[in-house]
Amino acid sequence: MKRWTMRVLGGLNILYCAAGIYFTAVAVRLQWHHWSQPPSKHYWLFFFLFFIFNSALIGLLAYFGVKLIKGDDAAILLTSAVLLAEFMSFVLGTMVFWVGLPKYVPFLDTSADPLAPQILTGYPMIGLIVTLVLAIRNQRGPARL
Repeated sequence: MKRWTMRVLGGLNILYCAAGIYFTAVAVRLQWHHWSQPPSKHYWLFFFLFFIFNSALIGLLAYFGVKLIKGDDAAILLTSAVLLAEFMSFVLGTMVFWVGLPKYVPFLDTSADPLAPQILTGYPMIGLIVTLVLAIRNQRGPARL
């Protein structure tokens, strides 16, 4: 049962990576063509920093997804760390793009957050719970889940 759960989680990681890439392409395209005025240097700095960081997170999610499918037990805690980082990135991105920057950049509507599909479905929290349960079960020994 544990291996089956790891494979399902790994498959979902890969699926959500693909969804994140697609969403990013759509969001960037929409924002690129709908500026009410040119964005500030601060906006671009934060946008590219979050874009690079979030792209790395979804890439790691896919990488660890493959490792989970292969049955690598070490990938369980690493996947937990990535999912926690995704959730924290969403919280920080919300504070910067939706709370902080609009004070200085009034035309700012959204950020092209590549993690949006994961956040909208609650996947980071659900995946984090599943990976932590798997990790706890791993510590207890070969007991079946």
